[in-house]
Amino acid sequence: MTVSEIPPGEDGTWFFNEPGNLEDHLRVAMLRTAPRWIDTTPSPGGTYVHLGHGKKLIRGYRHLDFPEWDGNKDKLPFHDGQVDGIIMYHTLDHIANPMHALSEIARVLRLGGVFTNVVPHYMSELAHSCLEHHHSYAIKTWFNAFSERHYEHGASADFRIGFNMVMGFEERNLVLVTQLIKK
Repeated sequence: MTVSEIPPGEDGTWFFNEPGNLEDHLRVAMLRTAPRWIDTTPSPGGTYVHLGHGKKLIRGYRHLDFPEWDGNKDKLPFHDGQVDGIIMYHTLDHIANPMHALSEIARVLRLGGVFTNVVPHYMSELAHSCLEHHHSYAIKTWFNAFSERHYEHGASADFRIGFNMVMGFEERNLVLVTQLIKK
């Protein structure tokens, strides 16, 4: 079922098929198609990287964290187009120069490779309660960053926005969950 397949009647009433999953419920409630996330399960033989892992190690991923890798200035230790997927959880907001980190991520990702990123949403308590947060992120952050002139020499031309949604279990810890795809 998609909303666009069942236009409203003359009186403006919408008619829908039975919602079968959460995505269908979102379509009915929000009158729009929910973004689809990309499966990032590591493929055998692929190269997957977890940046800023802290104490969260994930099987199948190579792990890089500060001080071995400083996202503000260091190059990622991979050849161009060598990496299949990169993840960052609550890390990009701690990097003062995120365009450098994004440029490096774009450099090492293969075409079609996915960068999955989770950062606090700017309206959450989480975004404002840490003195080490350098930037705030909103649902339009990626659209704006990738369309601004002053970013044209960075990673902006290398990504398209895939999944991009604000999520949370409570208002105080809303996060922006984004998947950027290397184009």
